[in-house]
Amino acid sequence: LLLAPFIQNGRTLVPFRFIGEEIGAKVGFTIDNETKRVKTVTYEILEIKIVLTIGSKIAMVNNQKVELDVAPQIVAGTTVVPVRFVTENLGCEVKWDAKTQKILILYPS
Repeated sequence: LLLAPFIQNGRTLVPFRFIGEEIGAKVGFTIDNETKRVKTVTYEILEIKIVLTIGSKIAMVNNQKVELDVAPQIVAGTTVVPVRFVTENLGCEVKWDAKTQKILILYPS
């Protein structure tokens, strides 16, 4: 990982590209013409498409607005997203092991 996962407002954020590539999703992004920084990030797998806008708590999941607890953001040059929101909306099961402090992501095969 380019940046270690971290917790913000009770949500774990992880690097955007890492999550998508690990489960085999097509990942993409757009750049803001004025700031030249990442504006949106996208995941596509099977019939699912998620579009997240940096700094916004509103995401689009298959063209439906869905509210996030924590907005995607850029930290130290790396785009991070809330892991539970992204993985569950991509059809994964997410488990938290409090004892080991680990997140397990199960993607149906």
